[in-house]
Amino acid sequence: MSDLRHRFAHHLGRANTCRIPGRGEKIPLPNCSVDWVICERTPLCVNALREMARIIKQDGLITLRHPQCPYGDPHGVALRMLPGQISQRISCIDGRFMQETEFRQNAVSPCN
Repeated sequence: MSDLRHRFAHHLGRANTCRIPGRGEKIPLPNCSVDWVICERTPLCVNALREMARIIKQDGLITLRHPQCPYGDPHGVALRMLPGQISQRISCIDGRFMQETEFRQNAVSPCN
């Protein structure tokens, strides 16, 4: 388990409890200021993905969650757009199966 995932292990497999009011297209946080973004109910528009990439720190994580879909990958746009190391899995959260796609921001971060 990565250091960041270990630090936040008590949140794994649980519903997101820390919400920031507002729209994904205009996140009210400074550039390169967040270790881990968890976004539920994706798919996302391109502007929301750009905002997540803007606020994530180098070596930070972006986790996208969406109920498991039989008709395709709800994170397809993100897979084509977000840089970094990618992992995908199916998790059971609050009794529901969720597809999680995780992007680890790397050295090509705009934070450098």
